[in-house]
Amino acid sequence: MLVLLALSLALAPAFATDALVYHLAVPKAFLQAGGLINLPNNIYSFFPQQIEMLYLLALALGSDSLAQLTGMGIVFLLLLALWQYYRQKGSAAYAWLVPLIFISTPTFFSVASSAYVDLQAAAYVFLAFYSWENGCTRKQAGWFFLMALFTGAAVATKLTTVVILPLALLGLAVHGRSHKNTRQVVGQCLVLVLSSLMLLLPWLARNYFFTGNPFAPFFMTFFGGENGMNWDIERSHQQFQYYSSFGMGHGIQDFLLLPINLTFFSEPHSLKFDGQIGILYLLL
Repeated sequence: MLVLLALSLALAPAFATDALVYHLAVPKAFLQAGGLINLPNNIYSFFPQQIEMLYLLALALGSDSLAQLTGMGIVFLLLLALWQYYRQKGSAAYAWLVPLIFISTPTFFSVASSAYVDLQAAAYVFLAFYSWENGCTRKQAGWFFLMALFTGAAVATKLTTVVILPLALLGLAVHGRSHKNTRQVVGQCLVLVLSSLMLLLPWLARNYFFTGNPFAPFFMTFFGGENGMNWDIERSHQQFQYYSSFGMGHGIQDFLLLPINLTFFSEPHSLKFDGQIGILYLLL
């Protein structure tokens, strides 16, 4: 029933704000122009567009609904990975409960069916972890290569996932230290970094071509970019301050209270925490 509900929402016309502003709007602009073009009035068009390119293909073949279903396909891959992981590590008989609990998250339906990239980025992050753990336990180098690809895919999907890159490097170092194979660790770390760059570099190059700033619309103090987009340093600073206002505090006490705050005080379209996770995670 929950899966059918999510699918029915994906079949509806696109209505979510971010999808209409850039997740679908930018691919549509590329389709209409017949290629990559500069969209100087939409700063979000300068973000990495990996998942949006899948949406572009879906839009070319169908409509908004097909793009939303394409995004859901990656989400279902995440659900399958969660099931398989617990099947390996826990009880095969109860493995189905893990994706079910994930689906039961109230915000799941609005995000999964809306041509967003958040759950897709989460899928790549989890698949990177899953690949790393299989590489450690099964001692098969191919899993570490998959980890590198999934890590790069995550970063090219949503920039905030760049935090997993040092974590992935740390994971490789820990595994290599236990096996005392320095050369192999260095090689795996290089593959990880190069894979991430390979997937991210096309978008950095596009930004540099259009604005002269590979990290547009960020770091304008160092790289500029005003001539290629309708944005400036002052607004860039204001944007950073706006992003910094997100969350439910920044102190240790706020961190300790986070499970309670997320459970009982989160709400959709809130600057504190946009969404609702429900009470199940707190009970577990």
